[in-house]
Amino acid sequence: MKHRAIRQTASLVAAIAASVLVQAGAPAAGADGEGLAIVPPAQKTDPAAAKEHITRALRDSGNVAADAISVNVHADTVVLSGEVDSEAQAARALSLAQQHGDGVRVSSHIEVRPEAPTPARTAASTLVQDVEQALEQDQRTANLGVSVTVDDKQVVGLHGLVPSRESRAAAEEIAARVNGVQRINSRLVVPGE
Repeated sequence: MKHRAIRQTASLVAAIAASVLVQAGAPAAGADGEGLAIVPPAQKTDPAAAKEHITRALRDSGNVAADAISVNVHADTVVLSGEVDSEAQAARALSLAQQHGDGVRVSSHIEVRPEAPTPARTAASTLVQDVEQALEQDQRTANLGVSVTVDDKQVVGLHGLVPSRESRAAAEEIAARVNGVQRINSRLVVPGE
């Protein structure tokens, strides 16, 4: 009975020692060299293998323009680069890379292409330029420094500080005569009013 208790204690001590050795990365064996499995230290993930997994995941995804993204390895990091059409695509590519990167660090240098001008945006820009040009060509408003904006409803906004009510009225009148202007929202301020 006494020998049995000693053997159980020795086995328990050997198991604890083996656990400590495994955590430290050393191979372990039981008190008599048998009974415990040798556990190798954890393997580091290969960045080159992670690159292949990420490339495949991007290619297989229908939500990412995989042909616009390049996947490379720099030191122990997988680096994504390229240009996509939206922030959502850039975020999706990074998410996929992190999911399929086998724990390797992933860095994203993906840029989002600027939005192509839409016909409405182009028309608004042209309208702003036309109003600014009309204000500059009239000697009553040429030196006022009025800022011109157009909102999404095509309302022309006039902004700034003008010296008199007459100057404000002249700027509003000139802007209203420009072809394409539907409505004026005057935010012109006369000092003291």
